Amino acid sequence: MDKPSVFVTRRWPEIAEKELKKYFNVTLNHGDKALSNKELKDAFHNHDALAPTVSDTIDENIIKSGKSGKGKIISNYGVGFSHIDLEACQKYKIKVTNTPNVLTDATADLTILLMLMV
Repeated sequence: MDKPSVFVTRRWPEIAEKELKKYFNVTLNHGDKALSNKELKDAFHNHDALAPTVSDTIDENIIKSGKSGKGKIISNYGVGFSHIDLEACQKYKIKVTNTPNVLTDATADLTILLMLMV
């Protein structure tokens, strides 16, 4: 059975990219440059999953192009998802995930550190 395909829009830590490759056919953005709307549309159209970051605006046109192709899920690398058109995802039945609570401990630690510095 073929592994699902994932397009990663920006560079991730090397260990994360390596782990992804164990389970998925991964296409990486080796240049780590912001991709154009057309590049994102083509990526989602030709892959089962799109893995953007907060720097990528995922609008209805990108979501629609995924639905007309292979696109099934947008898995955001980061806490937020305000850069993803959730209404369009619901309309085209595209699943969306993110990494909630990933910054909770770091934020608490930094807050305590700043209070101790005063």
